[in-house]
Amino acid sequence: SIGLFTNSAALHVPKSGRKIRVSESGPIENWHTKANWLSWSIKVFKPGEYEVGVVTGIMRSARVWKGGHKTKLTVAGQTLRRAIRKDEVIDTARTKYFPEYITRFGKVTFKEPGTYELQLKAEEIKKSPGGLTVASVLLTPAK
Repeated sequence: SIGLFTNSAALHVPKSGRKIRVSESGPIENWHTKANWLSWSIKVFKPGEYEVGVVTGIMRSARVWKGGHKTKLTVAGQTLRRAIRKDEVIDTARTKYFPEYITRFGKVTFKEPGTYELQLKAEEIKKSPGGLTVASVLLTPAK
């Protein structure tokens, strides 16, 4: 499995206007515009098919989760689009205080080992106090 967390993401921000940042609790905060986006450089050692999940959370200040944001994930020449939703609830000690949910995006295939860039962009962000609160991206080998 490959876990991509916000503290290791490259934050792509506009020259002016609202800029995203990693919050104290981990998720991205202040993501209210499409001009912001995230990317990660990842190393794939075992080629094959991987299930992609995007984890979103609740900001301590907002205390509310909002779905419906339309997003686009691109990696290895493949693009997946999905509206953020609660496909799965993450149940850990941490999520008792900072709830997190997985949005299942689908599958991507890595044909060979190597270094890839994964990009996550917003195509539409619903109005909400927390904005698009991405905590991580998970890639797990497909069964």
